[in-house]
Amino acid sequence: MVTGLLLWWLSRRLIIKPVAALTLGTRRVASGDLTTTIPVSSGHELGELARAFNDMASQVQARIAELEQLARDLRVTPR
Repeated sequence: MVTGLLLWWLSRRLIIKPVAALTLGTRRVASGDLTTTIPVSSGHELGELARAFNDMASQVQARIAELEQLARDLRVTPR
C-alpha cells in the first residue's frame, strides 16, 4: 500500500501536474494570452518542454510586436 501511494504521489508530482500546466498554458496562448509562462520545476524532459514553450511564446510575442510596428510604419509613410 505504501508503495502504491508513493508511486501515485510521484506520478502526480512528476508527470500529471507538469502536463496539466503545459495544457493550460497552451490553451491560454491559443486564446491570445502570449504573456503566459509555464513554471519550470525540473530538468527532465517535461522541464525542457516547459522551457521550450516559454521560449516559443516569447518569440511569437516579439514577432507580433515587430509586425504591429511595421504596420504602423506603413500607415504613416507618405506615398
